[in-house]
Amino acid sequence: MTTTSDVTIDQKTFEEYKDIMGDKFELGLKVYLEDARSAVVEILNALEIRDRDTIVLYAHKLKSPSRMIGAYALADHCENIEGIARKGTDISNEDIDRLKRCFTDTAKALNG
Repeated sequence: MTTTSDVTIDQKTFEEYKDIMGDKFELGLKVYLEDARSAVVEILNALEIRDRDTIVLYAHKLKSPSRMIGAYALADHCENIEGIARKGTDISNEDIDRLKRCFTDTAKALNG
């Protein structure tokens, strides 16, 4: 069974985003990718210094636009990281690696 988290980009949602954005689609996608890259860097930097507030802020900030374009795996993982940080629990190396992988897969899918 395939869940939304198994799919890098949900094509139906992506096409809806493309229709909504119209002639601003390319710019919207560029801004999303730049903001997503920055958010991931901020999360990784915050993880190094155990700044939970910054982790929560940037994971939350990345979650909604990722869902909007259909990047459900990345959005779901951001939600997971946000929840872990809010609880005050340590974020595992596996979760960190998954965040990097989800972002890389999303960027490749959107640039391809």
